[in-house]
Amino acid sequence: PGRAVFNLVGHAEHVMSMDFHPRTPNLLCSCDSNDEIRLWNVKESACFHSFKGANQQVRFQPRQGNLLAAASGNIISVIDVETGMIHHRLETFVRYAGMSGTYLVSVSEDSARIWSVASGGKCVHELQSGGNKFASCTFHPAYSQVVAVNIDIWNPTMGNKTWSYQAHQGIISALANASETNMIASVSHDQWIKLWK
Repeated sequence: PGRAVFNLVGHAEHVMSMDFHPRTPNLLCSCDSNDEIRLWNVKESACFHSFKGANQQVRFQPRQGNLLAAASGNIISVIDVETGMIHHRLETFVRYAGMSGTYLVSVSEDSARIWSVASGGKCVHELQSGGNKFASCTFHPAYSQVVAVNIDIWNPTMGNKTWSYQAHQGIISALANASETNMIASVSHDQWIKLWK
């Protein structure tokens, strides 16, 4: 307790995001403010691959982990983890991005979008913010087409209807999901982390 188990050193700029691989617990991906993505072997505390492509966020495809969503500026790149090849480049202003199987969700201040990776990166659903600025999103861990945006629940198969929850007093800065427990975690500028089921 109270000390780091591993130190991963190598980024030259501020580290902006990271994500663990869903099937390989020793694989961690990170990105920095200079657009560098690094793949790490956690046990060896070593970077085994680096390339350019993200300065905001990186997220592995849940369950399989074959693809990586990498956000930089107004571009989300969908990258094959093994080859490093870009499958799709989606142009949209991005504050946050996440993946669920063959779908990717992105959020900007004014809209949330669901993209179909299987359909060549086509935007298949869009939700306008309606005055509230969006800051974060994630797919529901148990329902692959249900999205939490801020902490509103959106099922795009039912149109643009959302279910709102009074979650935090401040801006919700990040959401995360846990498929093992079907929970969503929210964190806010109000200094609270809340877990939702």
